[in-house]
Amino acid sequence: MDIIYDGACMFDQFKKAIVASALLYIAGASAVHAAEEKQYLMTAVPGKEVCAADTASEAKVCVTGGSFSHDVYTLKIKGATVLKGIDDQLSAGLSASHQGQKIAFVCEAQNVYPKDTPEATLAEVQRVMPNSPAEKIKGIAELLTPGPMGMEIGRLCKASSNGQPLITVQVMFD
Repeated sequence: MDIIYDGACMFDQFKKAIVASALLYIAGASAVHAAEEKQYLMTAVPGKEVCAADTASEAKVCVTGGSFSHDVYTLKIKGATVLKGIDDQLSAGLSASHQGQKIAFVCEAQNVYPKDTPEATLAEVQRVMPNSPAEKIKGIAELLTPGPMGMEIGRLCKASSNGQPLITVQVMFD
């Protein structure tokens, strides 16, 4: 009888260890996912530098809006400019080495085209810019009239260090 009890007790301890490990894994995966989900929001202003910063990574994305010219995007880490380029360059992405880390920086254009109905167009703008204010999304959707012409409504800038996310910034245009 003692042997069966000890075996059952060992099995219970094993089950508890497995459950605890699974919970730790889920918590860790959730924390990583949440970190990747954090997205900052800023609006480009012609002729001015506007920045969004992440205090945890000490990374900052800045954009200087061009007046009828290219916007300039800058990635700063701990105050030092690591990468800088115009919108066309950042569409493909730039990379550099900084303090032994491989840094990548990309700002992808977010283009939206009108859909068959105003509701569908609104849904498309919401999909592309999920963290933007509702009134901004509605205003953009109203500008998109039926036809083949779309518009670039913003850029999604992402910086990483050795493949790990540093900062993600949604840049909106006025």
